Amino acid sequence: MPTGLAGALADYVSAFDVTRLPPRVVERTVELSISAIGAAVRGATMPITARVASYARSQGGRPEAAVIGLGFATSIELAGMLNCIACHETEYEDVAWPEAQYTCCLIPAAFTVGEAIGASGADVIAAIVAGMEIAGRPVIDGRAGAQSRGFLGSAVFGTLGAAAAAGRLLKLGPDDLRQALCIAASTAAGLLRQSGSDAHVMEPGFAARNGIAAAMLAARGLGGNPGILEGPGSLYDAILGHHNVGFAPPEEAGDYRVMAVGQKKYPCGYHLQRILDPLLDFIAREDLHADDIEEIVLHTGPGFARTVRYLDPATPDEARLSLGYVIGAAVCRRAVDFRSFTAAALNDPAVRATRDKIRHIVHGQESARPFSSADRLELVLIDGRRFEAECRSAHGDPDDPLTREETIAKYRLCVGRLLPAAKTRQVLTMLCNLADLPEVGGMMRLLSENT
Repeated sequence: MPTGLAGALADYVSAFDVTRLPPRVVERTVELSISAIGAAVRGATMPITARVASYARSQGGRPEAAVIGLGFATSIELAGMLNCIACHETEYEDVAWPEAQYTCCLIPAAFTVGEAIGASGADVIAAIVAGMEIAGRPVIDGRAGAQSRGFLGSAVFGTLGAAAAAGRLLKLGPDDLRQALCIAASTAAGLLRQSGSDAHVMEPGFAARNGIAAAMLAARGLGGNPGILEGPGSLYDAILGHHNVGFAPPEEAGDYRVMAVGQKKYPCGYHLQRILDPLLDFIAREDLHADDIEEIVLHTGPGFARTVRYLDPATPDEARLSLGYVIGAAVCRRAVDFRSFTAAALNDPAVRATRDKIRHIVHGQESARPFSSADRLELVLIDGRRFEAECRSAHGDPDDPLTREETIAKYRLCVGRLLPAAKTRQVLTMLCNLADLPEVGGMMRLLSENT
């Protein structure tokens, strides 16, 4: 029988029973799937995904699984990689807190493997929920250690989640699932300093590719050190700086990790979400324009400044992680959406002028924590009026989740003008009824057709 941490994780995934999931967990997983698939459709039209697709085509992989939006099929590993990259390139990825675990490492990968093996929607839901548990639960309280050492924990541990999800779909037994996790441990990687670069966009795709490959290799009798997840020198020790991790199933430890996922309303860095809500509300309510504003002051902790760090972004990917650019664009355009992040928008003189009005004040000592308990936004108007807001969370965060209708609106925004209206509705119907969908392959093949 499997023993140790890898064995405990494998036992949990192997015994996972989707019929015992609370309905609200199933509903949340469906909503996160709607969000992720919509983002992948949009991301398929973006430049990094297109260049990776060119690489994938050149490899001549067997047509085992569909690539969303790009009109071809390839190997399961490459299709999973591409679909996760497309989901991430929009910067619309949804994230579980406090472990900061992306869903874009996992949800498109689960649908990809599900298509290849003829899995049902319920099978995919089980894989997603179980994969999020494996990726996130052991490091709920330890993610700061990974960040302080320069690792992008969501990609590192997302590799384990993808291996668990793929193994669950492939119906691996506990021993093979344990081996899949042990193999995945040797391929787990991701670096914070890549943020804003092509490599950062690709990291969730690498996690998916490596996790899927680990499961498929384990299915062929390959494995790794059974203790690689625990003790000195283990994966967690190397990444977190300590090995005090364990695993208790959600029924014992608290709610499912999918319930801790926050959805982004805006296609930019997560730290900016809770700033944009009050800023855009105030601009709309007071009918303000950039010329009405004398100064914008933002008070944050060091983690904010470290993450949303590009002072003069040179590319759309840097702009999505630029405090000055995003706030400047929000003020000038009264919205933050896909149109905000184009080469032409980066050179808008009005946005540049507004950026000069922003003052960012960082409080507190440097630490690995990604968020302070609250940020503070101050607007000083030319006529002397002041507006202040304490920014603790954004609509879409786990404590204030998007409604099903808002999630569908996000999906429609992503796929608008890319899918015909009839296909948009057809795919959405399949996603909304995912728990009863006999097999996910038909939906994935529909999405693969050139958008």
